[in-house]
Amino acid sequence: MRFQSAISTISAATLTLFIATTGAAPTVTAADGSPAQALKAREFLGNIDVQQACDEQIPVKTFANVRGGNGCFDWKCFEVGTAGNSLPDGEFPVDMDKFCKTHFGDAARAECGGGGRFDWQCHN
Repeated sequence: MRFQSAISTISAATLTLFIATTGAAPTVTAADGSPAQALKAREFLGNIDVQQACDEQIPVKTFANVRGGNGCFDWKCFEVGTAGNSLPDGEFPVDMDKFCKTHFGDAARAECGGGGRFDWQCHN
């Protein structure tokens, strides 16, 4: 366990020097000692249409908009006013993961890469 802790703190320069002098990359193992599985690259599946997500997830007529900022997690679904005005009657959360799973399958997940409100995407 000490060796694994030491490996996790090796700097990039030390790792580069190790590879340059030995000609081999260090072996990475999982906590149980078995060889670690290589990480799979994410695959872009599509962008999230937040208005469509609101339409599919909320049982009343809504419009998608942001409240309180301009970041990924500021999206809400606002119920359209029933009195003929533009004031919202209700505010609902929107489930980005649900949108991805509905449109791209159970392995899909939502990610907001850039941190801005228009950066939501589906990946597997």
